Amino acid sequence: MNEKRQSGWHLGSIAGLCGLLVMGIATPASSQDAAKMEWDKVVKAARAEGKIVISHFTDAGIEPILKRFEEQFGIKVEASAGRPSAVIPKILTEQKNGQFNWDVLIQPVNNVRLVLEPAGGLEPILPYLFLPEVKDGANWYGGLTAKVPMYPLYTFYDGIAIVGTGIQVNRAKVSRDQFNNWKDLLKPEWKGKFGIYYPRRLATLSIALTCLRPGFDSTKKWEDYVRAFFAQKPVAAPRVRTVADWLVKGRYDVVVAAGDSYLTNIIKKLKLNIEDPVGDEFCGTTPTGTGRSLSVVKKPPHPNAAKLFANWYLTRDVQAELVKAYWASGEQTASRRKDVGHPDPAFQKAAIKSFEETWMKGKGLMSTSDEGLKLQQRVVALAKEAGY
Repeated sequence: MNEKRQSGWHLGSIAGLCGLLVMGIATPASSQDAAKMEWDKVVKAARAEGKIVISHFTDAGIEPILKRFEEQFGIKVEASAGRPSAVIPKILTEQKNGQFNWDVLIQPVNNVRLVLEPAGGLEPILPYLFLPEVKDGANWYGGLTAKVPMYPLYTFYDGIAIVGTGIQVNRAKVSRDQFNNWKDLLKPEWKGKFGIYYPRRLATLSIALTCLRPGFDSTKKWEDYVRAFFAQKPVAAPRVRTVADWLVKGRYDVVVAAGDSYLTNIIKKLKLNIEDPVGDEFCGTTPTGTGRSLSVVKKPPHPNAAKLFANWYLTRDVQAELVKAYWASGEQTASRRKDVGHPDPAFQKAAIKSFEETWMKGKGLMSTSDEGLKLQQRVVALAKEAGY
């Protein structure tokens, strides 16, 4: 790999700097020079640390990206795959015992934003970003922060996905007259006859039910619905893909919170008549997908490696490779970077449109805001009351 690629410095940046030199207006103190000096400084310090410890989601799409980082910089990547519902309690337990063993998280945002962040387990992310192309909000749909109203910002949203947090229905067996919205789940004929994701985790089901809150006149009426929902005795599974498989294989014709790219790909491949999502979707689309948020863990043992990785990971080149890697592993996510394409332009267009028309207009924050956290925790409490 050539030195220009190793340094991460793009030819366009070098050409632009040379043009300024020809005009006689570039100085060692210019922003380009300063960024280049900072990059070289961080690379040197990160190589001296020699290692970075990363927790990432279980999707295999991230693996070639981590391998590339290791090979490009000669820094050992100690990576551990795991679901956030298991990883985050472990991190918090370690931190309470004075152990700070992790540098970076590449995980779905829900548990990170709603569990780890309030517990003080993360570092503010923006101070770690210094590359001009990364810090330039004009390069990102939604600007640098995606208009997330949390200050300081702890988690960087780099991906957009069309996440179906609603209901999924096999239309080959269930007509719209039989079932078409959330209230239909309370009909006697559906008692014990639909599947759901495990309700005692802050994840897709708690998001789905929290997203119903704006559809009720009061929190009490919303809670009454949630209680009635669990009183219907839906069958729960600990993995979203299990719930999706139940639907595809015909165990249940209606499921809740199983929509993701896994189900989408099966529907396309087998040409199934499955509608996803069904019912009112008050939250809209979140600016995140599987493994598509970046956070720096509190007191990272390798802070320079964490800083290097965060900036490198968010460059155009790496984001483009990341999109392709996730696509190859079966995950459909688009980068929030405006200069990064997608193997399926139609999907990218739909994801961006959904993002701009929902999240960017104030919808979707119920899944990541402090208010959303309280409502999701209430869902979990009501699920426990119901015996889950």
